[in-house]
Amino acid sequence: MESLRNLGYTALTIPAEDIKPLMLLLKTSRGVVGNLNSPIDDLWETVDMRPPAVNGDIPLPALVSGSEKLDLKVESNFNLLKALTSILSTDASASFTFEKNGEASYQIVEPKKDNINIIKLDAFLQNATLKAGSESILEKLEDGDLYVVTEIMKAKEFVVEIEAEMDTSASLKVPVKEIVDASGNVVLEKEKKSVIRYKGDQYLTFGFKAYKIFRKKGIFSSNPGTFRIRPAEDIKIYRSDEEFPAVQLADTLTELQPII
Repeated sequence: MESLRNLGYTALTIPAEDIKPLMLLLKTSRGVVGNLNSPIDDLWETVDMRPPAVNGDIPLPALVSGSEKLDLKVESNFNLLKALTSILSTDASASFTFEKNGEASYQIVEPKKDNINIIKLDAFLQNATLKAGSESILEKLEDGDLYVVTEIMKAKEFVVEIEAEMDTSASLKVPVKEIVDASGNVVLEKEKKSVIRYKGDQYLTFGFKAYKIFRKKGIFSSNPGTFRIRPAEDIKIYRSDEEFPAVQLADTLTELQPII
C-alpha cells in the first residue's frame, strides 16, 4: 500500500465498483466520508456546459503493480489482510489460516487510473446552478462537508500471498461475494503458502483522490459563480457499505485501523 500513498491516493480496504470520478462524497464525521451514490450533475446544472469528461484506462507506473510485503505484526497490515480475505468464502473442502507473526504480500495487477480535468471541473461549478429541490445541500456546503471524486486507481485483478499453515494440498475454488459476480482461486502452491487471486470482469477501485466543494463566503445563493473547489486534504476514512473503511495512508495508522 506504500505505492498508493506515494501517489496521493486514499486507499480502500475493500475494493469497490461504485467509486468513480465525478461521484459525490459526504462527510459523516470528522475525516470520514461516504458515497452519496450520485454524480455531480445530479446536484448542479448549467445551460450550455457539461461536467468534464472522464479520461479512462490510463496506465499507471510499474511501481503500483509491484508486490508489496505486509508484515502482519503491524496491526494495520493484519487488519487489511483480514478485510480482504473476509470477502471470500470457501466450499468447506479446505481452508487456510494466517497469524500475526507471519508475512504476506499484496499485489494489484495491471492497475490503471481514471481522472478528470480539474480546470474544467472548476469552470463547470463556477457556471453551475444548484438544482431546484437541492437547497438542503447548501448547509453541507457551508460546513465544507461535500466532496467530488476526481481520480481513481482501478484494476480487475489482485493477488494476496500468505505464509500460512495449510489444511490440505488441494486447490480451492473461492466464490467472491459483495464485490462482483465473479470467483477467485486459492492455490496452495507449496507447503505453508497460499495465494488468493481475484480476477473479475469489471474494474474495482482500490484508491481515489477528491476535491472539496465549497460556497464562496458572503454569497448566499445557489446561482452561478457561487461554488468553487479546492484539494481535499482532510479525508481520512472512506466508509463503505461493508463497514470496512478506506484509510488515508500515513506513517501511523493506529487511529485508522479497519473495523473487522
